[in-house]
Amino acid sequence: MRKVTSRKQATRLGNAALGPLLAVLLGGCSLATGAKVVDLYDISAPDLSGAVSGGTRAQVLVPEPTAVQALNTNQIAIRTGDATLGYIAGGQWADSLPRLIQARVVETLEETDRVGAVGTPGEGLFINYSLRLTIREFGIQANGGRLARVEIAARILNESNGRVLASRSFEQSVSAGAGTEGAVRALDAAFGNAARDLVQWVFSRI
Repeated sequence: MRKVTSRKQATRLGNAALGPLLAVLLGGCSLATGAKVVDLYDISAPDLSGAVSGGTRAQVLVPEPTAVQALNTNQIAIRTGDATLGYIAGGQWADSLPRLIQARVVETLEETDRVGAVGTPGEGLFINYSLRLTIREFGIQANGGRLARVEIAARILNESNGRVLASRSFEQSVSAGAGTEGAVRALDAAFGNAARDLVQWVFSRI
């Protein structure tokens, strides 16, 4: 989990200071909206050193994941006991959830140092495969307790013939602590577990 600096502070500090500031893990951040202060949170790319085997020389494209409208937002989702979907007050993702997931999946694949190349649309890669993701669940289930639930469906598409090489869904659940930070930490951990399984699956298929 990463907290990022406030947008208000970023304006005052200027571009030169943003790089090192945004790189600090668990640094403070808040977004001032009138009298209301909202913390902004990022998702961290898990360290998979020694956690995955294999690799690929292929060049892999990771488009922005798809999601239902309720998850295609910067709000942190929570489902109550009656299955009503709402959002956690006082905290938001630092970008829309699909863009954060895209960025962290790319980063996770890159950091393994076991893939020929990985990128996003528009970067000019000669693509062998694309990894198409759908966010099915990414939020807190509050039903007699607090559980972070992540479900990401994945398809590997062979770009040379347009055929789906493989598909699978990755689900993880982690107990969540109290408050916004407890929820975000649990979601970050659940995503890390799902990303580990996702990367290992990709390496086993291409």
